[in-house]
Amino acid sequence: MTRSNKLFTFILVTLVTAAGCNDFLDVKPKANLAVPSSPDDLQALLDVDFKMNGSGPVSNEISADDIYIPDESYTSLGEDERRIYTWAPAQLFVNENSNDWVNGYSKVYVANVVLDNIDELYGQYQARALNNIKGQALFHRSFRLFQLAAIFSFSYKPGTEQGQGIPLRLSSDLNEKITRSSQQQTFDRIIGDLKQACSLLEVNNTHVLRASKPAAYALLSRIFLYIGDYGQASLYADSCLQLKNTLLSYNTPDIPDLDARYPFNDPSLLYKNPEIIFSSKTGIPPILSPTYMRMDSALIKMYAPGDNRLKVFFNAESGGNGSFSFKGSYEGANGYFEGLSTDEVYLVKAECDARLNHVEAAMQTLNHLLKSRWDSAVTYKELSAGSREEALAIILLERRKSLVMRGLRWLDIKRLNNEGGNLTLERKVNGSVYTLPPNDLRYALAIPESIIAASGISQNPR
Repeated sequence: MTRSNKLFTFILVTLVTAAGCNDFLDVKPKANLAVPSSPDDLQALLDVDFKMNGSGPVSNEISADDIYIPDESYTSLGEDERRIYTWAPAQLFVNENSNDWVNGYSKVYVANVVLDNIDELYGQYQARALNNIKGQALFHRSFRLFQLAAIFSFSYKPGTEQGQGIPLRLSSDLNEKITRSSQQQTFDRIIGDLKQACSLLEVNNTHVLRASKPAAYALLSRIFLYIGDYGQASLYADSCLQLKNTLLSYNTPDIPDLDARYPFNDPSLLYKNPEIIFSSKTGIPPILSPTYMRMDSALIKMYAPGDNRLKVFFNAESGGNGSFSFKGSYEGANGYFEGLSTDEVYLVKAECDARLNHVEAAMQTLNHLLKSRWDSAVTYKELSAGSREEALAIILLERRKSLVMRGLRWLDIKRLNNEGGNLTLERKVNGSVYTLPPNDLRYALAIPESIIAASGISQNPR
């Protein structure tokens, strides 16, 4: 067996073993499998894209308010999906082998394998190549820990603690005791690792499936926005846009067929979209498939005539009932894009400028983005604002219209409610009404009970 085959066996068997265990954090890799011992080995672990760039979280999108499930479809969903959709106090996670907790920490484990083995290679191999690999591993770990914290912990602002953070798995030694960190410890570690990654990563890193310096800057801007540090979010958005700032025109020829079932599935765009900084995707569970999921009518009505986002993102369903499904993932038909892209970074920059009272700059940034979304046959009328509050309202609306099905709406609801946004979510299912008030305990999803039982960590309060 070649080294590459041994290495693939090592990681595949480890991950399959993890998936079959009640508690992923207790998995013990088999000692007789190959151990990564060269830069190529370590890079190969991070390049298993179906693992490291796939199977992203879905419960955040199921929980948010951009989608609805028709009554006739709801009853055929799995119990986990129904419970998440109606914000039930506890989620069962009947499929213990595949849920957001397990999938997130399995990626953290791979990153830790790389980080635990890389330092001993310095002096034997080129430092620049090792630095780049180390930076990628730190990025992957931070990316997934942030997603886990945003789903399984309450919203957080520096200087405040609302409940606990998450377990910070910083080693591939699975014998280490599992404990939940504080929220401050959680975010300090995520941000610290990302800042280190910024100093190690290459500006251009071969492929968007690999992390890069602009990707680390973009992720930092996302995280600082989430925790309400608008000065730092603006700084890192700027740093990203200085290195990568391209936008795609939502017109032909940039998008060859705007009316296609999946416009971004075109070979000229799949993994070649000039907006993508880092490519990552979710799977498509039944509840989020076009068979079941429909887009909220209030969202559809937000798009003005001439706004090509309506045409590119949504597909009018047959039957004349006025419902729409989603087709605008930057991953085409392969999953929902949850990675990092320049359009998101422009929106972070615009929002931060507005919050920092740089109203004119905020609107200039927003108009620059929106012009690329406008029908080239329709004159674009620039948006303006006379105050910080007016600019912020416009930008937040455009953010929602631009970043549909990116895994970000749930985070936005949490952070905006933490700022006094007073957003209450409501769903009607077969005559029953379900509501989620601002800052409700259910905004931190329940940790799978098998994890609680095996590890002894505390469950989120309900």
